[in-house]
Amino acid sequence: MPAFSFFTGDDTGRISAITEFRPEPYDPPAGREHLTERYGRQGWVTGGGAE
Repeated sequence: MPAFSFFTGDDTGRISAITEFRPEPYDPPAGREHLTERYGRQGWVTGGGAE
C-alpha cells in the first residue's frame, strides 16, 4: 500500500520518530482527469506533464 513517510531525527542523527499517512484511493476531481494516471489498483499519481 502506498504511503507518505516523514522521519524526524534527534541530535545524533538517528531517527527518533516516523509519521506515516496512508491515503485511501479516490477518483480525481471532475475536470482534472487529464493530470493524473492510474497507479496499479491503489489509486492515482500525478502525471508527468503535457503530452
